Amino acid sequence: MRFESVNIQKTMKSFIFKTALLFIFSPFFAQSVQSPSTFMGYDPGERFTYHNSVVSYFEHAAAGSDLVKLHYYGETWEKRPLLAAIVTSEDNMKRLEDIRLANLAAAGIDDNGNIGLQIPVIWLSYNIHGNEASATEAALVTLYSLVSGKHDGTENWLDSCIIVIDPSLNPDGREKYAVQYHSRAGKDINLHPYSWQRNQPWPGTRSNHYLYDLNRDWPWQTQTETVQRLSFYSQWMPHVHIDFHEMGADSYYFFPPAAEPQHEVISAWQREFQDILGRNLAEDFDSRNQLYWTGESFDLFSPSYGDTWPTFNGAMGFTYEQGGSGRAGLAVELATGDTLTLADRVKNQYHAGITTIRTAYEQRERLLEGFNSFFARGSKDPPGEYKSYVIRGSENPSKLRAFTELLVKNNIEYAYPLNPGRSYSGFSYLENSSTRFELHENDIVISAYQPHSHLVQVFMEPETESSDTISYDITAWSLPYVYLTEAYAVRERIETGTSKVEFPFEPNIMTADPPYAYLVEWKGMESAGFLAQVLKENFRVRNATERFSISGREFERGTLVITRPDNTHITGFDTKITGASNEHSVKLFTTTTGMSDEGRDLGSRSVRYIGKPDIMVVAGSGTSSTAVGDLWYYFEQVLKYPVTLVDTDNLQSVDLDDFDVVILPGGSYIRSGVMESLLGFARGGGRLIALESAVRPFAGNTDLLLGKAVSEMNERKQREEAQMEKEPEDMLLRYEDRRVEALRNRTSGSIFRVSLDPTHPLAYGIGDKWFVQKRSSTVYPYLPRGGWNVGTLRESSYVAGFAGEDLLEELEHSLVIGTENIGRGDIIYLSDSPLFRGYWYSGRMLFANMLFF
Repeated sequence: MRFESVNIQKTMKSFIFKTALLFIFSPFFAQSVQSPSTFMGYDPGERFTYHNSVVSYFEHAAAGSDLVKLHYYGETWEKRPLLAAIVTSEDNMKRLEDIRLANLAAAGIDDNGNIGLQIPVIWLSYNIHGNEASATEAALVTLYSLVSGKHDGTENWLDSCIIVIDPSLNPDGREKYAVQYHSRAGKDINLHPYSWQRNQPWPGTRSNHYLYDLNRDWPWQTQTETVQRLSFYSQWMPHVHIDFHEMGADSYYFFPPAAEPQHEVISAWQREFQDILGRNLAEDFDSRNQLYWTGESFDLFSPSYGDTWPTFNGAMGFTYEQGGSGRAGLAVELATGDTLTLADRVKNQYHAGITTIRTAYEQRERLLEGFNSFFARGSKDPPGEYKSYVIRGSENPSKLRAFTELLVKNNIEYAYPLNPGRSYSGFSYLENSSTRFELHENDIVISAYQPHSHLVQVFMEPETESSDTISYDITAWSLPYVYLTEAYAVRERIETGTSKVEFPFEPNIMTADPPYAYLVEWKGMESAGFLAQVLKENFRVRNATERFSISGREFERGTLVITRPDNTHITGFDTKITGASNEHSVKLFTTTTGMSDEGRDLGSRSVRYIGKPDIMVVAGSGTSSTAVGDLWYYFEQVLKYPVTLVDTDNLQSVDLDDFDVVILPGGSYIRSGVMESLLGFARGGGRLIALESAVRPFAGNTDLLLGKAVSEMNERKQREEAQMEKEPEDMLLRYEDRRVEALRNRTSGSIFRVSLDPTHPLAYGIGDKWFVQKRSSTVYPYLPRGGWNVGTLRESSYVAGFAGEDLLEELEHSLVIGTENIGRGDIIYLSDSPLFRGYWYSGRMLFANMLFF
């Protein structure tokens, strides 16, 4: 392959020639909107447009055309504006609110609309991944094309449809990419795919500020960009949603039909429309002699994505993928020897968007009919085996509050039961089996008989049927496992009442007589948030390592104890404790004595002092950026406790003794010199928390208990394999079966029940079981005597999702959470992160235990 440097102006000539026809005005459309090239001073594809210029152009188009209305729906973590352009005819603009309400009324979501005014809403979303940067450039061209009437039929499209253009779902990531690329660009474009200007150093530019992949956050809505975007989205509930992406430069364009597996709640019409749209896209790409592919890789199974979440909300949701992405830059030489330019990528994205609009217009009557039927069926004849889901109201209020907040974000209805007291047969999530239970008046019922029934089934069904063994993403996510709640799936309809579900908190009030101590039950993340706050304010806190009773009340392990004798240095002790408890909605218990009725007294060594830990997270080259992001977000936005991120380049320079806890996210960065420093830190009294692949270096160190156990396990396997009798034919495999064979030892985000030691501090406030989302296929054996096997997989631990048969067998009697002492400190091992993508709620409490207890 030959590489050369190419002059930018020369490279762009072909683009300007090819796209000159894009900017032809029609007498039916506004004349005062400039083309992107005139407004920006450069042609589309000549450079990457910064976000402020994108915003300026959209404002210019709205000011110059009555066909455009801007909606600012929020801002990013870094305070960049999030906005979308609503494009339609002037007549539709005059009744825009009536059209919006009509669509919600047709879906059964709002009763105030006139269904007769309903018209299709087509939503085009661009650049959710920062370095997939051709998408935003295409959004600029698409907006101008619509307001200038470039295409025959545009006037009809705008008369009959609402088109929403969101030019950048991730402005922070895109801006980082554009700035990095242009700051490294030379006078000429070097086409070599590994030229320096294409390099995106850690953490890359794909993610948002907190290093989250926003295209995995649609249902979970942990990130502010997602929350604000989907609030706006839900005000419209579009009929078509396109999520524009890019992939490796040597790949050709992907469009629907999607691959299998496709979730069972997807309607027959949604499947049929994939074929209709795919044929129209193929016709356009064929006419332009462009290569493309369909029906592979990109499935419609997990709800995490910008195609599936809209699909489960009644839309025709699709992913479009253009070859290019970050390394393609302004131009790159492909493996074939051809040159791929940004202009080429923009043109394909533009044509795909326009073809989608045309297809939606042509199918507009069927789109409305299918959309309305989707929601009507949900209310009258919901899909799926189970028709009602019951969440025990006796669960911790903070957990129930978090659970229902997610339901509200996803527009899912829930209520108290209309007729409590009846006994039902249902599937118990905690026990993974059928059982009978009695319905209580404070239980929460999620009925499948509601407009968003399809999404209810996706979120709540214990296990999702799949037409294929492998998926692009996780394969299990049922919410009762995520939140570790006592819950039941019932095959019959449970009638619900109209009363609003509430979790009232009665504020704590200071007593007339100052108590000897305050006690807080360690039950949920609100108690963890309370602890984090009072530690930051320099309170001295203890926690009980054994059950006890005092002042006539029983308390469990983990209970926080804040005594007056410990805190004589705090001015306004009672006022501050009461204020902090009310801020976090935790109930304060008081005692006038330190002597227990039963169990250890408050001054006992078993009521241990909790230090104020200084915490470090390793970040930088070699670490998983998303794993670091999970931790960073957890500390800043969930726990609200200070953390120091230290770059891997500085690991042998930083004084680890400045910290009490060092967290090692997944990655490949722990080499011999670093390992020695980390072990020295632990021996001196520090705590190491190793997550996922960061466990492997410790597993390979036979000076540690984990390393010895792994070595013995491997030796045992070798002996067993040597004793196995194998026929020569057993070695023969068909090449076409290679994919199936590889899956025998893999998992795709499956769920397993973890048996916890409830007496160990890492399990305080959780109990004797937990559920883990298993993504790692690495198996660790139990730790020998001297270590603590806090969380383990036993026989029949598998719950849901895909896991290969060989892996399932190996995972029996394996370690998920373990800890061993080393010198005066300890090491905690976790095979899978409890903070994965920020949505696995029950993992938050587990991680707080690791930090403080």
